[in-house]
Amino acid sequence: MEENSILFSYNRRSVARLPFRPTLFTRNTGLQAENILIPYRKGTKWGFCNIQKRLIIPCLYDAVRKFKNGIAIVCKNNKWGIITNNGNELISCRYDAIEMNIETILSVKQGGKWGLTDIFGMEIISCKYDFICKFLKGYAELENEDKKGILSITGEEILPPKYQDIKNLGNGYFAVCPNKRWGLVDSCGQEITPCKFNCFDIYDCSLFRVSDNHGWGIITSDGTEIVSCHYTIMENIKNGLSKVKTNGKWGYINTKGEIAVPCIYKQIGDFSDGLARCLYNGHWGFVDMSGHEVIACKYDMVNNFQEQLAGVCKNNRWGIINNLGDVKAPFRYTFIGNFNNGKAEIAVNDRLGIINKNFKVMLFSGYESIKPACKNAYSVHLNGYWTLINSEGLSLTSTVYDAIARFNDTMIRVKIKGKWGIIDYTGREIVPCRYDKIELPRDEVARVYNKSLTGLINIQGKEVVRCQYKHIGKFSNGLAWVETNSKSGFINKDGKEVIPCKYKWVWEFEDNLAIAGLENNTIGFVHTNGATYWED
Repeated sequence: MEENSILFSYNRRSVARLPFRPTLFTRNTGLQAENILIPYRKGTKWGFCNIQKRLIIPCLYDAVRKFKNGIAIVCKNNKWGIITNNGNELISCRYDAIEMNIETILSVKQGGKWGLTDIFGMEIISCKYDFICKFLKGYAELENEDKKGILSITGEEILPPKYQDIKNLGNGYFAVCPNKRWGLVDSCGQEITPCKFNCFDIYDCSLFRVSDNHGWGIITSDGTEIVSCHYTIMENIKNGLSKVKTNGKWGYINTKGEIAVPCIYKQIGDFSDGLARCLYNGHWGFVDMSGHEVIACKYDMVNNFQEQLAGVCKNNRWGIINNLGDVKAPFRYTFIGNFNNGKAEIAVNDRLGIINKNFKVMLFSGYESIKPACKNAYSVHLNGYWTLINSEGLSLTSTVYDAIARFNDTMIRVKIKGKWGIIDYTGREIVPCRYDKIELPRDEVARVYNKSLTGLINIQGKEVVRCQYKHIGKFSNGLAWVETNSKSGFINKDGKEVIPCKYKWVWEFEDNLAIAGLENNTIGFVHTNGATYWED
């Protein structure tokens, strides 16, 4: 009963303890409301009704699961079975536990052991394993006495449970580890390589990344070594290339294991805008994915390319180049940051500023830091405080703040004496500094906090829910769960408590239905219109 329980207990702050996350029916957009079956509780027994509460399947069961693909898992007298959506019994309630494995296969438990049946109860494999995982790529991992094996989708035991660990590599290949070393076998159980590798993983398609005491290499699915184990580091493939290191030097190889960028660089970065920064003989340049050094290693320091531009440093002065190496801004800056949304931070001696993609410079005197805030506004830092200026360097507000953070494209969160408020890009106050915390907006609202209580403001900064709830959950189907005085209910985005806080706990809505915990330690389902699907 415990393994298939339909949430007889709940702890909101320990969701991992839930046996499963309840949902009610599959997402079939053609499904008509009158055909939807909802778990319905009458006293301590469960059945199924339609949206209008007309009982379709009598309340005969101790617990039920949702309908999926026309079948539901049900429990009677601590034994589990399967019924159809017209109430017919496909599998009598005779198993200790039932779990959906894949669409047409069930994992079933009896006498402490797991087996497999189809949805009509036809045995695929008897209950003889300690555990059977879900099928993945046509195969399922099994366990017996802490050893692992592999089942095919027909129930054939292609690898007996004798391995310490197994990885399903796809296409009928498996990495197996009987005792600390890894080898390769196929779906017939045929050994392709002996268990001699320290690590074994997918590289690309039918190629595998392996390591031994000498380093990392690559083998094919027939065990042929195409790259010897000599790389000290071989990273995962990214953008068709893998970063590798050998003899203290970095380069890249392609998906076939062929050298794309030779291992000659002391350092090499990730590719950005098709180029990677590289360090050779103490100087930085850029290399493309074919290994061509398109910008010679002649700079003291370089940034990554962003938006086809990069800051580069020579003789302690920074300039800007494009991806052809052409100098677009002269070497006169003491610092240039990365471009983001068409702008980059710059410094000229003790003056900070911003440069745009047209290389127009806006310099401001006397500030310790400057960052784009929103729209045409910039936050600047001086003597421990922040304020807001425009692109001309003019102050947008006479107020100084302890902290400034973005709210959205036109508004900024600001903090004074431990309290947060909001101003817009012109410096106009939208929300006074009165909250302990303001989160970024999500679902067109933002959570605000005061004295450990939570409220909501909309994206215009208007308070729609004062700080009165202990918790406010995420919105689903237009409603969010709330908790106050150890009771839970639901509010809409206008802040109206459309379902009063009278339940011990609730879960998010899905397909307009949510599960709720009641005072008598039972549960039931609630509709977004407030209708309930139980009777005590």
